[in-house]
Amino acid sequence: MAQASKLDAESTDRLNRLCLTPSQHPHDWGEADVGPQVPRLMDGWEHQSAFVFGPALGILAGNSLATALHSGFEAFGNLARNVFVDPAGRAFYRE
Repeated sequence: MAQASKLDAESTDRLNRLCLTPSQHPHDWGEADVGPQVPRLMDGWEHQSAFVFGPALGILAGNSLATALHSGFEAFGNLARNVFVDPAGRAFYRE
């Protein structure tokens, strides 16, 4: 897929990491930490799901509604993995 998409080395590495199972994930993906204020702010949005994404679409934080909406996924850690790799993504993201 990386060759067909003509991805550079960094993008190919990200693609390969997305295909890992949750137990195989490296702990350092270069994602930033989110301070405690951001989740508290987002949890105040009771009628809106909200995420904070890192540069590789890692989910750094999510409010309770976002977590509940995405509870059917195997791992709640990366949007691209949820869409393209997780079997639940086909049903959740129909379009």
